[in-house]
Order: sequence, then C-alpha cells, then structure tokens
Amino acid sequence: MPDFIFPKAKTFRDPIYGLIKVPDFLLEIIHHPLFQRLRWISQMSLAQMVYPGAVHTRFEHSLGTMHLAYIAALSLWKNAEKHQNSSEACKNFLKHVENEKDFIKAAITAGLLHDVGHAPFSHVFEMAVDEYDHEDIGYLLSQYILNETGFSEEIWAMWALEALNKEKSLPELSPPAQILRTLIDSKGIDIDKGDYLLRDSHHCGVSYGHYGWERVWTNLTVIYEEKNGCRVFKTGIASKAAYEAYHLLIARFHMYEAVYEHHTKQKIDAVIGYLLRFTKEILAPSKEKIKNDPHTMVYWNDGMFISQLLNTYLRHYIEKIYRRELPKKVKYFSEISVVLPEEKAEKQRVKKDLKEKVWSLSKEIIFFPYFYKPQEPFPLESLYEVKVKTHPESDEVKPLFKVLEIRNVKEIEPDQDPEEPPRSSQIRVKAFCYDDKNFSSYKEKWNELKEINSYRSLLQ
Repeated sequence: MPDFIFPKAKTFRDPIYGLIKVPDFLLEIIHHPLFQRLRWISQMSLAQMVYPGAVHTRFEHSLGTMHLAYIAALSLWKNAEKHQNSSEACKNFLKHVENEKDFIKAAITAGLLHDVGHAPFSHVFEMAVDEYDHEDIGYLLSQYILNETGFSEEIWAMWALEALNKEKSLPELSPPAQILRTLIDSKGIDIDKGDYLLRDSHHCGVSYGHYGWERVWTNLTVIYEEKNGCRVFKTGIASKAAYEAYHLLIARFHMYEAVYEHHTKQKIDAVIGYLLRFTKEILAPSKEKIKNDPHTMVYWNDGMFISQLLNTYLRHYIEKIYRRELPKKVKYFSEISVVLPEEKAEKQRVKKDLKEKVWSLSKEIIFFPYFYKPQEPFPLESLYEVKVKTHPESDEVKPLFKVLEIRNVKEIEPDQDPEEPPRSSQIRVKAFCYDDKNFSSYKEKWNELKEINSYRSLLQ
C-alpha cells in the first residue's frame, strides 16, 4: 500500500503476495478477540487428511482478501478518475463516493471482515446446521467489532457494513455499497474467490487455482447494469484483462473438480456433518445467544468442537477419522440431485426439507447433502455474469464469453435470452457408511426420494 494513503502500517508476511501492509486502524479490528478466533478455524475443514499442507486458516484468507481489496479499490478509483469525462458510470460513481481514502478504507474493511462469521469446519457446519448462515452471523459480528473499536459512525465503516448485509439486495444499497458488494461477492469474479483459489491451490500443492491475479485486480472498472428495473453500479473489467478473468473462472472450475469435491475429503466432511447434526443443540450457540453476547463465539473453533465431540457418545467416529478409517460410498444408492429455486428464502426452506427427508431414512447411514452449482466444461453462468468494458472511453459492456468469442459456448448456449445467464442451482446428496451389508432395506425408500427432480415435486 502506498505510504501517501496509509502512512502508518504494519507489515505482514504472506505466502501468496509476499509482504503486505495493514493500516494501523485495521490493527484494532484484527486484534479484536472475535477476529482472532479465525486463526483457529481451518479454511478447508479437515482437508489436511487428503492434502497435508491444507492447514491454512480463515485468518490468513481474510488478510489476503483485504490485500486484494486494496489493489482492486485503488484500481476502480483510478480508472474512474481517468474516464469520468467519457463514462457516465465513472462520473456518477465519483460523485456519490467523493473521497478516495474513505472508499479504500471501506473496501479493505469489508474484505477483512467478510468471513468473520464462519463456524468451525466452515461450510460443513452449515451443511449440517441449516439455521446457521455465516454471512448473517458475520454481519452481526462486524457490527459489534466496529462498534467496540469506535469506528461504527465513520462513513467508510457504514459502507462496509452495508455491503456485508446480505438481507439487502443490490438495488437497495447505496452506490458505494453496490460496488463493494460486487467486489467482494459476485457470481462472476470477486476478491474472495480471487484469494481463496490462489491460497488453497498453494497449500494443497496443486496448480489448478493459479491465474494472473495482478492483471485482473489492477484492471477493474465501474459499470452500470439494469437490475429489477433499477440502474445499479457494479464492477466490470477492462477488455485487456478479459483472458485473465476467464482463467480465474476456469481455475475455480478445476479446483472444485479436483480439490473441493475430492471423494475422500467428502467422506470426512460427511462424518463431521453427521456428528454436528446430532450435537448442534449442545455445541452450537443460537443466533439469539450470539446476538445477545457475541463473545460467546470467541473460543468457538475447530479444536474446541473436536475436544467436545471426544467427550460425547460419538467419540468413536472422531477416533475413526484419526485412524483414517473412513466410510465407503453406499453401493446400493445412487445420488439424489434436486433443482432448487433461485429465491434465497425459498431455497433455504427446500434445502432444509430435503435434508430432513433424507436424514429420516436412517441414523446409521452418513448422508452428505451439499449445495453446489453444476460444473460445465465452461462455467456458463459466470461467463455471462462477468461484464467486460469494450472500450475505456464508453459505457458499453458485453458478457465475457462474447468478448472472447468462445466458439464452444455456442454449442451449449441455452435457448433463453443470451443476455440472461442460466439460473439452475442444485443440491446433491451422497450416502456413506462403514458397513453397508445391512442397508439394502433402505434402497426402496431411497429410490422413492430419488424420483424428486425439482423443488416443486419436493414440496408436494
């Protein structure tokens, strides 16, 4: 970070970016016990059972996302200043934001706090405990941290909090928060994906997650987009970085195929989810309890959960993981795959209902119901979502796949309006067990449930 923006900063050593600087005011947030908790929450659950180096944490990822947030926010501001006379989006962005330093402070604060609500075992916990949402809890904790550190009344802190509040849709946000929201979390490219792909790839010892990150995050620009009849600000990318943006999307596809959905990792995640499902009332504080006393979460981490699980009647499952005695995929069952609605509240209700139906089949079988987006040879939805500014002196943008003229996309392009990305999303269920010889009796029930092929039939 240039000294003229943040003259007082502390240097951290990072395995991905080398030396990164953290402004003094952020140190107060980093030193807060609720943020320090992230040092003991693994970025990839128990993936070290498959990839020995994957012991990195949410703390490390949060610092990396903060670093990319700085680079990206500075890029957005400089590009907006450069093209304000020829771009209405850039001109209005500068009019709404006004102060460069406030915008950058908001971006790095949001980047730092975006994962503060993660539970032990991260996404595996949310798979098992439907009522827990790390974004929802993260917003509560961010409010509390910024209030305790005395920053809550600052304009940049308000923008950061607004961007982290997922209860609000993009058109409901202020212009600075709209940009920050899409910068941190997008269906296309964002700095959260930008960091975890590089970081997870590095620690797992694979090359799948690599992409030209410097060129991507120094070539962002402000664009307009119509959403629900409203004109909103979003982040776009300059055409000269289109290939690097494409490589980021392909890197994500390969990381899911080879790492995140690795069959052995899923077996371990399934066992942990199985244990959490039976102990959540004992081990997991409710949202109401967290709201009343956020410090309830300070020691709520992976190690604490493992320690407490060892004191329950489910201890032998943890011991099996330690000995790497893992369950097998049930040979009698094939996977269930259910198409989900796009609306968030309805999607959550359907996911919960499906999981309850699945888990009611058997207490002996270890089910692994997880939400995912279908992976195609080309990640279609993301290729539509990423908007490329065709010329720096205009506001014209095109979807990434049109700019790159990827011929193969035409063969699998949906029949709908090509400007609208396909919105299918699914939940997939796998079944594992340690001894499947007695489970053939469940096959008929499973096959009945397997006939569900959409959320509408599930609700009948």
